[in-house]
Amino acid sequence: MILIDTHAHFPKSKTRTKDILNRAAEQDVKYCIGIGTDLKENDSIINHALMFEHLYAGIGIYPNSEMAKRPATLTEQLEKQIKRANSGSKKVVIAIGECGIDITEWHNQRPLKEQLELFELQILLAQKLTLPVIIHNRNGDEHILKLLQKYNNQNLQGVVHCFDSTLEFANKILELNFYISFTGFLTFNRKSYLADIVKEIPLNRILIETDSPYIVPKGVKEERNEPKNVKMVAQRLADIKGLSVEQVAKETTNNASKLFEIAFN
Repeated sequence: MILIDTHAHFPKSKTRTKDILNRAAEQDVKYCIGIGTDLKENDSIINHALMFEHLYAGIGIYPNSEMAKRPATLTEQLEKQIKRANSGSKKVVIAIGECGIDITEWHNQRPLKEQLELFELQILLAQKLTLPVIIHNRNGDEHILKLLQKYNNQNLQGVVHCFDSTLEFANKILELNFYISFTGFLTFNRKSYLADIVKEIPLNRILIETDSPYIVPKGVKEERNEPKNVKMVAQRLADIKGLSVEQVAKETTNNASKLFEIAFN
């Protein structure tokens, strides 16, 4: 059985990252996609992915990162990072993101207009470089859909990560040929509505992730989540679907291979 954690945040320490990857491998999590959310973090995960064979990178600019810089400047720097990272024998950066929309009452956030500009520029970069996008969505359903629909049928692919919205939104995302990724939220009693959504979504459009070190699954004693726990997400998904965890592992890994164009085997 091979599992892939399609969305995890790693520490800057190479030693700690190595230990995390080793613990993941012990739980059949053979591959991980490490995520960058700002230019410095992007460089860190790129360096890790160059060092560890089964670690890949998705890099982008989070809606509220690097707020002192203009969206166009950030996108230019992001493109340089990707091209530099992928200049060797290994395709290190396999996606752009996480990027998207984050709408909260938090006072220190990028204005929505700038968030939309930054997100759209990263969509355009993804198209230019033929890479999928990894989308962050907090209270931004209508804005996410509007932009994705704008570029529909223009070779744009991607995934809405850490899904926590409605079945209506999920169906619209699926209509755009995007994937939907679930986390340990599936194990939370207060997120029971997600199980109803999972029942309605075809398995061939689902990915699994931890979003570690966040969203520790129910029953885990550690305070910080790790990629090893994506096995718990797979098991919960299997229980909801009435399938074996092996079936879920095979299908979600195949889905990741198709989306990211990497042979995860």
